[in-house]
Amino acid sequence: MSKAVEVEDLYFTYLGSRRPSLRGVSFTLDEGETLLIVGPSGAGKST
Repeated sequence: MSKAVEVEDLYFTYLGSRRPSLRGVSFTLDEGETLLIVGPSGAGKST
């Protein structure tokens, strides 16, 4: 299968924040694969 999405060393910081919410996130999705993001309510999953 070929890569559909590849993310390497992703960081994200909310405007006005000093610390990144995401630090060094890396993943690859191949064609036909699904990524599920889980966590408690208010954890920022929809961001």
